[in-house]
Parts: sequence; structure tokens; C-alpha cells
Amino acid sequence: MAAETVELHKLKLAELKQECLARGLEVKGNKQDLINRLQAYLDEHAEEEANEEDVLGEETEEEEQKPIEPPAKEEEPPEKSADVGAEKKVVKITSEIPQMERMQKRAERFNVPVSLESKKAARAAR
Repeated sequence: MAAETVELHKLKLAELKQECLARGLEVKGNKQDLINRLQAYLDEHAEEEANEEDVLGEETEEEEQKPIEPPAKEEEPPEKSADVGAEKKVVKITSEIPQMERMQKRAERFNVPVSLESKKAARAAR
């Protein structure tokens, strides 16, 4: 329990709120209030959790491991195809707008006067 207390003090306020929310506790208050609530909750439920582990013991671990393995195998092939698809979909984006027009539009957007040389070049292009 002392280790849990140290861990609670290391958590940030947002993390403490998430822990309180996960346990159905009130999430309003300062950090110390949240730590006190969580500690009280852990103290009350520490005995219940220990009893559940003793009763269930190794049987729970065996049952949990068997169902986990088959879904993991099913998930692997779609991930590989997603990686291959991502590699194929790499497209280089090129702009069709000439550089002078881009500079002009940028100058308009930021209310910066267009340079004299760029104005002359734009007139020559017309």
C-alpha cells in the first residue's frame, strides 16, 4: 500500500481525475483531495481485490490467455496490408500555380506589398 501512495503522489491532476472517474469517485477538487479519495477507495477495496485473486488464482490467468491468442493472429494480416497500402498511396503533391502567383497571393494574404521586381515580372507575363 505504501507503493500505491507514492504512485498516487507522482500522478498528475488529469491522471488522478481519470483514476477517480474509472472507480466512480468524484473528480472535482484539488490534487490532494483526489489523492485522499483514491487512497481511501484503495484501502477499502484492497481486501476485496486480494480475496478475488486468492479465489480465482491461476484459473483466471489460463482462461484469459487462451482467448487472447486467436484474435491476435487475426489482427496481424490486416495490419500488414494496411502498411503495404500506405506505402503505395504515397503521392507527391505538386502545385500547378507558378511561383510568382504564389508569392503574389501570399503578399495579399499577409498584407505585405509585393516587391517591385515581382510586379514587373507579372506585367511582362501578361
